[in-house]
Amino acid sequence: MNEKNDVYQWKKVAQYKAHNFEDVNTLIGIYIGTLNSDLGINYLVQVSNDPTDIYLVFGNKVLSNKMLNVNVGDKIKIVYLGKEKGKTWEYKNFDVYVSEGVKDDKPVF
Repeated sequence: MNEKNDVYQWKKVAQYKAHNFEDVNTLIGIYIGTLNSDLGINYLVQVSNDPTDIYLVFGNKVLSNKMLNVNVGDKIKIVYLGKEKGKTWEYKNFDVYVSEGVKDDKPVF
């Protein structure tokens, strides 16, 4: 295709970044939706005003159960608590928080 004759304007599609909770145990941002894959449900969190600054959070049973109480558009904080032993296996545990508003006059991002 000859780009000189291209009548469309194009925007490059952003690739989601995977958040590694082992490196940084907390992620704060706006919950923007889920992405279903062969590996299960993953959560998309926008962490700044830049609409391409989106992180992919790999879900597990614990996180998925807690995310049931979160709505798209909510400001959330996901905190990785580490690995815990269940009855038959080890799992990654998380706390999930939803913002109740902004403290003082602090910016949202």
